Amino acid sequence: MYGTSRRKNGLLVAVAAALAVGLAGCGDTPAGGLPGDGGPGGGDSPVSDGDGAGTDPGSGPGTGPGPEVTEPPDPAAFRRRAEQVAAEWPDVAPLAEFDPDIWRVQGVREAGPSDTELAVQVGHGSCDHGWGAQVHETDALVIVGNWTFQRDAEVVACDDMLHVVEMTVELAAPLGERTVVDAATGMDVRSGEFTGGY
Repeated sequence: MYGTSRRKNGLLVAVAAALAVGLAGCGDTPAGGLPGDGGPGGGDSPVSDGDGAGTDPGSGPGTGPGPEVTEPPDPAAFRRRAEQVAAEWPDVAPLAEFDPDIWRVQGVREAGPSDTELAVQVGHGSCDHGWGAQVHETDALVIVGNWTFQRDAEVVACDDMLHVVEMTVELAAPLGERTVVDAATGMDVRSGEFTGGY
């Protein structure tokens, strides 16, 4: 019995060590380097749904490595949802299920009527290879969204941490009196009822 218990304990230690090594790999610096280091994928990365462009300043607490992928995998998914939000506004139902192409934004910094850009807080996971902000404009609305991308085959284990970065999206016209709406929830992001999250 003593030998069996010893083998089980040794196996548990080996499994725990392998798991720790696998989790530690999620935080590695991507091949492109860190934001601002001038390497491929570093510095200010443009993101867009085709209707508006944004940049990831890649600095400040908690920003971590910049994204390897800087364009959404399926910009048409956001565009379809934004058009649905615009058509149904103000009675927009939230998305029925999670969609990595259309995450809810974490917030939007206050902007004035003459501003032609918005600072959008977007979320991403520790093992995501890409993330960004998207914008779609109408005469009455500015619809913003958050996208993420993960190469599932490359991720063995990962944590459930939500990292939030601020990205700037350019508007085609000054904000004016338009309502800023989150694409995933269909909510006015400047209302007291809006909260960020998955």
